Amino acid sequence: MRARSIKPGFFKNEELAKLHPLTRLLFEGLWCMADRAGRLEDRPARIKIEVLPYDKCNVGQMLDSLSSAGFIERYVVNGTQFIQITAFLKHQSPHFKEGQSTIPPSIIVGTTEPEASPVLAPDKHQTSPVVAALTPDSGLLTADSGLLTACTPEPDQGPDAPAPDALVIVWNEEVRKPLSAARMTAERRERAYELLKQNPNLGYWRDVIQRIMATQVCHKWASFDWFLKPDTHVKVLEGNYDERPARASPKNSKTAGNAESFRNFVNAGKEVLT
Repeated sequence: MRARSIKPGFFKNEELAKLHPLTRLLFEGLWCMADRAGRLEDRPARIKIEVLPYDKCNVGQMLDSLSSAGFIERYVVNGTQFIQITAFLKHQSPHFKEGQSTIPPSIIVGTTEPEASPVLAPDKHQTSPVVAALTPDSGLLTADSGLLTACTPEPDQGPDAPAPDALVIVWNEEVRKPLSAARMTAERRERAYELLKQNPNLGYWRDVIQRIMATQVCHKWASFDWFLKPDTHVKVLEGNYDERPARASPKNSKTAGNAESFRNFVNAGKEVLT
């Protein structure tokens, strides 16, 4: 995250005012995540953790809304999704030591300074059909209805609970060989959602994963699906999978007993002789 500037016109922008307050806050957070060209990776789950970690909302839909209003552009280059904040350089002055952008520009825009402004209302609010085709999750939302839906908490989950996708991000950050990184699926998302209902603290789940990584037994066959089971985290923290000292085999125990008997016999003989 980087320090960015905000202008007074931001608060009186009529087009921006049509968006949900959380979406406006998300827009500001994108400035801090973006590089000096106003670009960043289009990763809704990661963006939510960085900008809105304590709010229950659908960042993917909120990004769609910002895109449909003309404040950002979501695009794809070589299969990777990116975001371009429009006219970023007209309203921001990146630090001179900040590195150059390594993210490719949009094929459509093709410049680091698009014409649209993130503070002044854009002239056109309709997203290009080509951009809509490139935008993941498709189905652009209207400012009147979609944003409120995007920011409505899911049932039975508190407002401070993180998004289910946060668990796979934490797993991928902590996992190491021979285990592999995981991808989120619809089924895994439901199971992650249930775990976060038990404990919404991501630090707790990070501790569980680190404990798994430190346990050789788990390290041999653990997986993200196994981690998502309802009782796995309890068993891990209770030490059920910790290493146990090897028990002596019956053969070794018998040998050890015979040796002890022989020593007692020798010692008894010494006492008689003395």
